[in-house]
Amino acid sequence: MMLAAPGPTGDNRWDALLAGAVRYRLRLIDRPAPAWTVRDPLPAWWWPGGRGARAVLAMQRTPPELSRLGIWFDARNFTTA
Repeated sequence: MMLAAPGPTGDNRWDALLAGAVRYRLRLIDRPAPAWTVRDPLPAWWWPGGRGARAVLAMQRTPPELSRLGIWFDARNFTTA
């Protein structure tokens, strides 16, 4: 399976989140991640949902593919209704 690299969003944080999310979802279905999903960690931790009361829960529930990048994003955000 080949997934083409997307174009940049204009914000390195969102580019990193996209790469980490693809790595996470592919791991769940036991597929290899493309090389473009390998990223360096962000220079500062980032909570896309904000640092409010849910920040601690986001840190507990973030997939390792994102936490390695310094992104704290609750894995439940990937579910659909």
